[in-house]
Parts: sequence; C-alpha cells; structure tokens
Amino acid sequence: MVDIKQHGGDGYFIYHQAGLHSVINLAGITYLTQTKRCKLLSDDIQVSDRVYIRSHSPYVLDGDYEVIHEASDMGIGYIPKLITLKKYMGVGVKENNRRKHDKQLIRYNITKKIREQIVLNATHNEIQTYGEIADLLYKDGEDFNRDKKGEICSVSVRL
Repeated sequence: MVDIKQHGGDGYFIYHQAGLHSVINLAGITYLTQTKRCKLLSDDIQVSDRVYIRSHSPYVLDGDYEVIHEASDMGIGYIPKLITLKKYMGVGVKENNRRKHDKQLIRYNITKKIREQIVLNATHNEIQTYGEIADLLYKDGEDFNRDKKGEICSVSVRL
C-alpha cells in the first residue's frame, strides 16, 4: 500500500493505492479553459461525482487519456503521461535531488498501473473505465483549501 500526501514547492499531489482503487491527481489542470475552471468552482462538480476515461487510442499505454465528468460530459484533466513522469525523474537525478526523483517514481509506478488497467478494460474486458472525483483542491493567494475559494489547482480521481 502506498499513501502519500505532500505539498511542496513543486506542486501538490495525492496518490493512494489500496486494493483495486488508485487515486491520482490529474495533469493538464493549468491548461483548462476559463469556462471549465469556472465550472470546477461551481456546485455542478463535486467530490464523489462519477468520471470516465475518454481515449482516441485505447491500445496505446502512453496515449492521451482524458478524464470526463460524466454528468456534464466535460473534460477535467488527463491521466499523466509516463514519458513526462520519466522526464521529471531525470530532473531529480540531474539536480541530485533524491526526494524529487522518488516522488516522481511513485507517481510513475501508480500511473503505469492505472494506464495498464485502462488498456485492459478497453482491449480485453471491452468495458469503459469509470471512477469518481476524489479531491478538488483550490488555492486562494498562498492558502490551499477545499472550499472552492480561489483558483482550482488540483483535481484527483479514484479509479
């Protein structure tokens, strides 16, 4: 079992693996349109809302896997790409920063398991991968909160 909750200068993340469920924060949050960012501030999207995975190439392990909020059919982020996480691990090595490397290694291992399950569901089981929003984290100035104050800075999902 892995359970890490961390906030540092290089971002915030929550990863948890236990049994059949994995929680991971999504990539691409900073690139969401203003309309989507406003929707994440509204009461239309809540923790525990159902999500599903949309992929144009489900047979590719490191393809683009968009996470869609089911009720609004709105994309709320992406499952992080393995190649990006490897790049971040390399930065930790170059900076001789073991903590940064190990953080990204944990992200990589959990993300790989999630991606493998998405591929298995799409190709072998022929089912859609569903999950739920596990956490919505906002930042108001220097303060982090879950009260929908400020800007969205992290969306975590449980798959």
